[in-house]
Amino acid sequence: MEADTILMYIYSQLRKSGLKEAVVIDAEDTDVVVLASYVAQQIEGVLGIKRKKSIYNCATLFDEGIPHVIIPFHVHTGADAISSFFGHGKLSIFDSAMKLDDARQLLQGLGKSIPVTEETQKDMAQFTIKYIYKDKTNKTLAEARAKKWEAMKRKSTLRIPPDADSHCLKVTRGNYQAYIWLNYMTPDAPPSPLQHGWTLREGKCLPTRYSKPALPRCLSDVATDMNTVEPDTDSDTDSNNSESDSDSDGY
Repeated sequence: MEADTILMYIYSQLRKSGLKEAVVIDAEDTDVVVLASYVAQQIEGVLGIKRKKSIYNCATLFDEGIPHVIIPFHVHTGADAISSFFGHGKLSIFDSAMKLDDARQLLQGLGKSIPVTEETQKDMAQFTIKYIYKDKTNKTLAEARAKKWEAMKRKSTLRIPPDADSHCLKVTRGNYQAYIWLNYMTPDAPPSPLQHGWTLREGKCLPTRYSKPALPRCLSDVATDMNTVEPDTDSDTDSNNSESDSDSDGY
């Protein structure tokens, strides 16, 4: 169990034991603030958080309708263990998306269960297309990537939407992280992340970025064949003629 979740688990046990007084968490980490804002809506009692010299009531950090999806939103747009989207700040996405019922509806499935469902994968792809890359016309990541690329004056692969494969893996990791946070009251250790978008390399748990080859198999085979083709030689042609042919071809 990670530190953020342990904090909320301890808080839940304090309330369960009958504590009525306000509880204040002294933390600067954004993950803790987000998780606390969700927990404050789930457990009766005043939960505050101290940031610098101020103390905030976690139950009033967000408008009504937002706390129940703030964890999926935060995880998908970038948390400590989950990558963000290059060039798309969390605050700008929040301001444009979180007031809309459709955006909140798309986020609701993230973290509800593991493994991540196909429906949640589709919903998160739509959230990425509509509310992160502001594309209201295209329905697939491939179409959104092509449209963004075509419209760019200065081409940059960093600024186009992710491909379906890498996005699927990102959502899988995000679903795992959200699931752990949403189940903060469970004292048991979480399931292994190795089946949920991470892999173990040299003793380190690292995110799996791609599960498919960079090129489709048909193109990859063509490239391999081109690299393995042996030069055509004619035994009847002497070395002098071969040299002159090479010279005429400009090699």
